[in-house]
Amino acid sequence: MLTKLQVAPYLAELRDSADAALHLLDRVEGAATQWLVLEAELESLSRSRAAHDRDKFSERLLASSLLQTEMFDALEAFLAIWARISLLVFPTKGRDDLTDFRKLRGQTLRRLLRLKHAGTLKNRALRDAWMHFDERMDRAVLGGYLGGRQRFTADADPSRLATNVLRLIAVKTLAVHFRDQDGAARSTSLPALRTALEDLERCLKQAWRNADALAGGLVKKCVNARQAAAFWVDDSVDTSPPST
Repeated sequence: MLTKLQVAPYLAELRDSADAALHLLDRVEGAATQWLVLEAELESLSRSRAAHDRDKFSERLLASSLLQTEMFDALEAFLAIWARISLLVFPTKGRDDLTDFRKLRGQTLRRLLRLKHAGTLKNRALRDAWMHFDERMDRAVLGGYLGGRQRFTADADPSRLATNVLRLIAVKTLAVHFRDQDGAARSTSLPALRTALEDLERCLKQAWRNADALAGGLVKKCVNARQAAAFWVDDSVDTSPPST
């Protein structure tokens, strides 16, 4: 296991990254709320034939487009940070001189954090689909199911749209629908990612105290060496490497 001195910078990086990621999710949610209001107004204005309403429609349409850009930009930045957090806690195997150290670092962090939402944090499917969008487009074009590249929708049940739109943001539920590397339709809930990040922040506070065990001492909640040893071999903690 890593020493307390060695693990400290990783815990600090996770703390700062989680804080930044949650701030970006706030931006996504704020823009989404405003966009939904504008969509309802645009729907009403589209049925009006009054000249002043046509001008207002154009203004609202531009504002709606800018809010879509805000959501996209914040989401893209969020996914970059999400990947960094996920890779710190669940590193890829790799095949270089740091392979063994990465594995040890991941195991140590997971032991210290004891995450309740480890499975969510481990999942990088949305980030991978977003980062490798060119590959998803290639497969969609060759497979003949690219009906649309990207779309924002206020529909609470966008399953019909998700069948032929490669990247679909369901603004009302804050779910992102996408295709995985095999072309299968997938979706990720942004509120679920928020829950995992908030869990990480809570666990980080305890992890600093748990790190005392790395210096050869006992975890504060342990009363003897046997309990301290059990802390490191707890089978309930997921230490398996990520599948992708």
